[in-house]
Amino acid sequence: MTLIWSPAQPTLNMATAQGDELVMRPWAHRDADAIHRACQDPDIVRWTRVPQPYTLEHALSFAASSEPGWLGQSSVGYAVVEAATDGVLGACGLVDINEDDGVVEVGYWVAPWARGRGVATAATRTLSRWALEELGAHRVSLEAATGNLASQRVALASGFTREGVQRSKAQRFGERLDMVLFSLLPGEARP
Repeated sequence: MTLIWSPAQPTLNMATAQGDELVMRPWAHRDADAIHRACQDPDIVRWTRVPQPYTLEHALSFAASSEPGWLGQSSVGYAVVEAATDGVLGACGLVDINEDDGVVEVGYWVAPWARGRGVATAATRTLSRWALEELGAHRVSLEAATGNLASQRVALASGFTREGVQRSKAQRFGERLDMVLFSLLPGEARP
């Protein structure tokens, strides 16, 4: 199995359920301030693997990782932005890419100033569908801590199937976390 990588990372257009026009584009240096500000949020710190404390240098490194990840076929990182303003609303990407099995994992965060607008669901749905239909993945997985009910709602709203709980799967701040595993297969992706 070989995934189908185009020479350049595509830009993806989408809309939220409320009709907000959004774009997923590769991260750029100009996004570092917004990344840094978003990653000070306690919920992003709690539920993701962002370093703590999160510095501007971390944000600059994160913004610079899109192109090498794409070219190395090791990750796909997107800034989720408003189409009209290019303002950063969140992040969505593919991690843990298993080229041999055609399996990828989707992950995301939404900046506190953009929550409640359907940004995570629109981005997760769009990127997962792209991974299945364009990249040629056979499975997209998504993991959310058992306590992260918002991410579990995003998974279900994006068409994923809940498979079960992976006990003691992750560690954050010295605490072992149980993770809920979700999956999406070809033919299950919603427009």
